[in-house]
Amino acid sequence: MGNATDVDAGRLSVRLEGYLGGWKTNGYALFRATFSDANKRKLASWEIGSDTHQSKRNYITKLLLRRKVFPVPPSSRTMVIEAVCQASDRFMDNLSCKLLLDWKLSSLPLGSNLIVNGSFETKELTGQPWEGWELFGVTDVGLYGTPKYPGLNYLFAMRKAKKDPGNYLCRTGNWVSQTFDLRGNSTQVDSGQYEFILKARTLSTNNTSGEFVVEFFNSLGAKIQSKSFRTWEYWRTSLRPILLPWSRRILIPPFSRKVVLTFKDRGAFQWLDEVSLFLGKTVNPPATPLGVNLIRGSDFEASDWLDFTSDTMEGAWVSGGSPPYLNPILGKYGTSPFPSLAHAKNILGGRQLLRTNGGNPGRPITGSGIESDFYLNGRNLLIDNGLLRIHFEGYFGGFGSQYASNSLRVTFFDQFQRKLGSVTTAPVTNKERGNKTVLLFRSKDVAVPIGTRRVLVQWEIRTATSYPLALADNLKVLFFDSRKGKFNYPGSGKDLTLFTGVDRLPTGGVGFDVKKAQGGKVLNVRIKSVKGTYNKEVILLLGQLFPTSKPPKPLFPPLAVGAGFGFILNGYANGGPLGPIRLLPNGSD
Repeated sequence: MGNATDVDAGRLSVRLEGYLGGWKTNGYALFRATFSDANKRKLASWEIGSDTHQSKRNYITKLLLRRKVFPVPPSSRTMVIEAVCQASDRFMDNLSCKLLLDWKLSSLPLGSNLIVNGSFETKELTGQPWEGWELFGVTDVGLYGTPKYPGLNYLFAMRKAKKDPGNYLCRTGNWVSQTFDLRGNSTQVDSGQYEFILKARTLSTNNTSGEFVVEFFNSLGAKIQSKSFRTWEYWRTSLRPILLPWSRRILIPPFSRKVVLTFKDRGAFQWLDEVSLFLGKTVNPPATPLGVNLIRGSDFEASDWLDFTSDTMEGAWVSGGSPPYLNPILGKYGTSPFPSLAHAKNILGGRQLLRTNGGNPGRPITGSGIESDFYLNGRNLLIDNGLLRIHFEGYFGGFGSQYASNSLRVTFFDQFQRKLGSVTTAPVTNKERGNKTVLLFRSKDVAVPIGTRRVLVQWEIRTATSYPLALADNLKVLFFDSRKGKFNYPGSGKDLTLFTGVDRLPTGGVGFDVKKAQGGKVLNVRIKSVKGTYNKEVILLLGQLFPTSKPPKPLFPPLAVGAGFGFILNGYANGGPLGPIRLLPNGSD
């Protein structure tokens, strides 16, 4: 009664805490607070402990910590505390009940890993939902190199690559999950400002895959959205007994107040390690760069082309979630049955290329082998004025006479994730390849639809036979302003470096370059594009002669004309002081 003013003003909360559990296969104990008004009418009843039953304890006799804060209903005048054991062999200890004034839920921090014990080094899985892993089924934690767990060779290889996963990992027999409270972030969530970035390493067995499920609930506890993502299939992890990197970006729907992240097996044991979940902002992001290839790992030369450690997944390849026959592995040019080294050199293919896993599904299938997405909120003005365009390209092929049509598909979504349209490059079939094991170039330029906020890029494979064997390499994506052209002018982007030399090897740097010269001297020019932006594209090189020691400010465009000038267009020099020299772009030069 002495707290009536604060109770009626909605300022009081109650915190229930305690260790609760039971014997192996028995149920659970409850710790409960019940509130009534002055007329002894029940207003609310809150409790903890119902989630400590045997499956959550992994069928072990133990007590689990449970702690939660509940609002005290206005008009409450009495509170009754109960410790409930409705049958034998239920246990509880260290119970506490505290009243809190003006309690405020802390907001989840941006840019920090929200997962508790994501590396499983504490060996503890039976935590409370809000502060660690909870589980269902025969799920446990074990050491690398011990029976039922990946070998030490994987552990040593990871440490050599300076990616130490620790000593322990999780083996799921059903599922493990963690829960996150978004009530402290409600303002940003309801305005669509937040997203999750989820990362993990997984390993599958017995022709199955794992599955991440992300469920969003509103303030009333009703589920408002559920997203499911399959991890790597057994085919991929069976090639080498290693845990492969997996990641996804997940937009948080408005009015979400609780998020439950669950990792499930799909019929057989799965291994899980290095789980992380970051909260990121989707508003006022850095503007998407224009005129440069945005795909990371686009040439598939790096062995860890799927292993990305940055806080953003922009431009990163992830699994397409299709049947295992379409999932990607790397092949090497010059080895059977892949294209020759001569063909690789002709298309600037490097050493490695992408291929589907193959196999015999017994039916034609269609799906995405890999995919990557881009959030374009930083380019809203260009998009909504119809000025942003996207260029996407790649080399696509297959094995001999086997039919496996493949292409690059781009799909556009608005801020509510509604599909606005989809386009693809022209597919490459065995007929177009002349039944040869080669890759053919395909590209496409299209306007980004007004209202677009997200673009999904997918390597799409369609098969008319039961062997979906497809090849691809050098898959690239770039955005550009339709008023300025596809590529940046020299010096306007970080990707391009210009080198010049007069009767000597070229030297220089980003931007423009100045060298002293006299009549009869030979000017050597080198343009280096680290990301390969200018490969097989039009190159415009502008030069200017001036008689003074102080160079004028370069203007691209237009060309500033001094004592004389020359230009190179479409790979040729036409007149001027540079002479008739042809440029032959090769690789990154």
